[in-house]
Amino acid sequence: MAEAGRTLVRLDCLAGNARLNAYYVANGYRVVGRKTGKPQPGGAPKSFTLLEKTLPTGGEG
Repeated sequence: MAEAGRTLVRLDCLAGNARLNAYYVANGYRVVGRKTGKPQPGGAPKSFTLLEKTLPTGGEG
């Protein structure tokens, strides 16, 4: 992704999945927001934790 000029990786994770949220935070992601009650096709609304991580800038070629 950094090769394409991107500086961030963003993802969302089910807010109720504490273990997965902790995994992402332990691996350099930071919580940047929450989305509550997001409608789901054919199911009940769900809440998500929004995370992002800054990509390393590379001199590798």
